[in-house]
Amino acid sequence: MSGALPLSGNDELPLPYGALSSYPLSGCEDGPLKGLTFAVKDVFALKGHVNSYGCPDWKLSHDPSPFTQAAVLTLLEAGADLKYVALTDELAFSLDGINAHYGTPLNPACPERIPGGSSSGSASLTAGGFVDFALGTDTAGSVRVPASYCGLYGLRPTHGLIELEGVLPLGPSFDTVGVLSSTLPVLSAVAEVLLVASGISDVSDDGGAAAAKLFIDERARAYLPPSLRPVFDAEIEEMAKAFEVVERGEGPFDMAELSRHFAVVRGYEAWLQHRQWYETVHPRLSELVQERLIKCSQVEESDYLASQAYRQDLRLRLQHWFSDGRILVLPTTCAPAPLLVASSEQLLENRLKNLDLNALASVAGLPQLTLPRLHVSAGDGKRAPLGLSLVGGGGQDLNLLSIAAEL
Repeated sequence: MSGALPLSGNDELPLPYGALSSYPLSGCEDGPLKGLTFAVKDVFALKGHVNSYGCPDWKLSHDPSPFTQAAVLTLLEAGADLKYVALTDELAFSLDGINAHYGTPLNPACPERIPGGSSSGSASLTAGGFVDFALGTDTAGSVRVPASYCGLYGLRPTHGLIELEGVLPLGPSFDTVGVLSSTLPVLSAVAEVLLVASGISDVSDDGGAAAAKLFIDERARAYLPPSLRPVFDAEIEEMAKAFEVVERGEGPFDMAELSRHFAVVRGYEAWLQHRQWYETVHPRLSELVQERLIKCSQVEESDYLASQAYRQDLRLRLQHWFSDGRILVLPTTCAPAPLLVASSEQLLENRLKNLDLNALASVAGLPQLTLPRLHVSAGDGKRAPLGLSLVGGGGQDLNLLSIAAEL
């Protein structure tokens, strides 16, 4: 399978929203994922394909890949059929799904709203029914946010479980291969294939909701607008019935502080990854991404080392906190997807809140599962999806999926 090239497709057929190109590649004749189709974000190496990374000048300055990324091969060997390469935000550097070069993929759940990024194309193709599931990447929330906006299930796995070689990096100590699907059984089947292939021995099902403690963090709830808090509370009360123990309070972390340390480390790492290309190619970037990359270049090494020390301490604290079966529940995003006509100021305010909400799993390397549990008033007379998330201790990926199935 590693030497396979894409089958010849019909280039005259129009591509669906969210797709950068067709890349039809048949999976094995037999396997647990036989009959399922998928797309991959345009950051995964595919033999003979030149990644754009959401930026035309990236594509022009790089060569076709000589190999196909390991996670993609694992899915093909499990019987799934690859169909599309999906659009991504420019350099995967956004949570909005707006690309100044290739356009904004459709949000099938709310066409008048943004899809969320940076795995925007993966979410669009999945929510639109063009594929059964899609691979994305998640550094700051790039699987979790579009899952929330498009009404999908989304998994950010424990950091390091799924092979990252052959995936374009943004912040390597945060980057993960994530999965999006419109159904939980498909997401669970795909995740199990990928996690078992990782060979990590401590990925296990630890008893589901009966053996877990549901923890509701009051500070996370406060990120929702007041009009949505009663809807969130009612859904949490319904979920809580599956757990023998339910706790409320404040976890041993501060979300805004987590987000600040995330920005420092991700900024330092992003500049380390892209500096040579940026200074050599002088790429044409959108104003927003240009500003973010320049800001990354200004991170001092001393600040980076201090934030890494904070992360190490945090992980030790959380290892103890999650060790007795705690499962944290929180809103995946601070609100439904913003409108396509939202101002840059509105998008920035929304993005910063979402970075806070998603920083814990990113900074601590924990698994987070987004569930399409809510459909709420979006303030324009319409209703829109809003995801709820379960966060568990490191290696509890399959346990989170088991709990979600019980719910």
